[in-house]
Amino acid sequence: MHDTQNYLTKYYYTLEQLALKSQISKEVILELIEARCVPPHSFEVHQAMWIYSPLREGLVDEPTIRYYHRSLLKWLSQADRLSKTHALPEVATRVYNKFIGCQVLTPYSH
Repeated sequence: MHDTQNYLTKYYYTLEQLALKSQISKEVILELIEARCVPPHSFEVHQAMWIYSPLREGLVDEPTIRYYHRSLLKWLSQADRLSKTHALPEVATRVYNKFIGCQVLTPYSH
């Protein structure tokens, strides 16, 4: 797990780090992700520990941590700027076309 954690720390941001680096609130980032204006997290880490003690035994869940690729900073900047003047579905299409480089009707369509 140590190597994986080092990799994630080196190349990815947590939501809190992404908000700090982009200067966009966590709530707005999540709204842009939900509206498919920017891609979602790349990795999700869920850790759990089994505790043995004379007083207690059981599973202790740690909060899930989502990791976002650092390139999302560019996507977020563009999406946040466009969201000031366009509806989110239009923002999603414009940002997708800019970064993917093809014309599509809806982002992430198959």
